[in-house]
Amino acid sequence: MEATAENIKALFPEFSPVSDQRIANFIEIAGLSLSEKVWGSSYGTGLSYLTAHLLKRAGVGGGVQGGSSNAGVVTSEKVGELQRSYALPNFSGGSAEDSLLATTSYGMEYLRLRRQILVTPMVT
Repeated sequence: MEATAENIKALFPEFSPVSDQRIANFIEIAGLSLSEKVWGSSYGTGLSYLTAHLLKRAGVGGGVQGGSSNAGVVTSEKVGELQRSYALPNFSGGSAEDSLLATTSYGMEYLRLRRQILVTPMVT
């Protein structure tokens, strides 16, 4: 699957109202973090999920800027003037970047995909 504005809108309908140019800009930014050579046939899917994560973190497509998209465990909630806090998943040995990716459901799926494509060296 190719990461295009049209495909991202089809996969993630919350971004349907967003202009194709804005989505294309986010695709370009996300593409700086992925290697097509490393990701192989999963490149378009990974790029799409990372793009959706960046869009969501920017407050595009609904939600609050930097919002969590309900990722992580709710650690506190307030009813008057609704307030909710989420715990970041604990990635043993994970980076701060991984914790940031875990703030949206799109980022969490990107992390899952990335773990599948990682090539580990084999010692013989």
